[in-house]
Amino acid sequence: MANWLSIQAAAEKYGVTEGVIREWIRLNYLTISSLKRDPFEDPDPLVDADELDRALELKSMQSYPDDETIERIPRGHLDWIYQENSRLAKRMMICGKRIICMFSGRLS
Repeated sequence: MANWLSIQAAAEKYGVTEGVIREWIRLNYLTISSLKRDPFEDPDPLVDADELDRALELKSMQSYPDDETIERIPRGHLDWIYQENSRLAKRMMICGKRIICMFSGRLS
């Protein structure tokens, strides 16, 4: 049995824009329904949340690159990159304070 949500509720629940959901409806990726009229004439039809779950899962799985395209980086290199990034951020923060103090007429 399908779980039906309005397009607005589905967009809020899944973090997808209403435009994306409407485009998937147009492409017949999602099933829609309406209580009182033809679903394609209804300005706010109901969307099958189970199909939306499957579509988002499929999209996330397709976005992963193949193992052949991934270059593995040794853990030691990553640790060094994070340390260097932190050191440079701290240095920029100190330099930024000195520049602000120079413009304000004070030296720190």
